[in-house]
Amino acid sequence: MIKVGIILAVIFGGIFYVKPENWTPFAPNGLQGVLGSVAAVFFAFIGFDSISTTAEECKTHSVIYLKQ
Repeated sequence: MIKVGIILAVIFGGIFYVKPENWTPFAPNGLQGVLGSVAAVFFAFIGFDSISTTAEECKTHSVIYLKQ
């Protein structure tokens, strides 16, 4: 309940700083730009997940190989 209250406080506190005049070119590159950005973020996440998994396997390689 406290976490929800903090989130609502941040939303209601920041609502005074919203400037709708900055929204005029909402998606200047269109759907192609949005989908390209989504793809970049997705592959960055997948790459980070792959690297972190590989790093964990390298860190505890003896434990992993002994379990097999």
